[in-house]
Amino acid sequence: MKISISKQDSLVNWFKKQNILIKLEIFKEKKNQFYKLKSIDADIDKELLDYISLLKAIEKLNRQEEYLKKKNKNMTIENIKSISNIEIIKLRKARKRKKYEQVLNRWSIVTRLRTESVSWRGIEEYFLTKYKIKISHQWLRHMYININEGKEVE
Repeated sequence: MKISISKQDSLVNWFKKQNILIKLEIFKEKKNQFYKLKSIDADIDKELLDYISLLKAIEKLNRQEEYLKKKNKNMTIENIKSISNIEIIKLRKARKRKKYEQVLNRWSIVTRLRTESVSWRGIEEYFLTKYKIKISHQWLRHMYININEGKEVE
């Protein structure tokens, strides 16, 4: 493998910054690279082969992303197809569930307030005043039912 240490570091850093969908594409490509390299030299250490195939996969997708940034593209149709797939994957964003995570982190407060017979509207106001999290009382109730598997304490 003829990739310098600094290039390896930059590839790993590029990999680190990618979203989960791109990382999954890289691991799919890594599997292909692994079997290609293994067929060339079967005596090589598997851990080393795994590392090399990961770097080659990262390098391939990194190169495709660089082609996207170029102004003058003269590529084959297969290259354009693979690049457009990467472009589509990059545009997809993971759904953010910020409020859900915030409420879930404070779930013990919700259960404590429910055992003290505080209403859902009261809990809603508590989260708004104490944590500045605006949630609806109905959403909170549905979340409570889903987490407690339908065992609502009234």
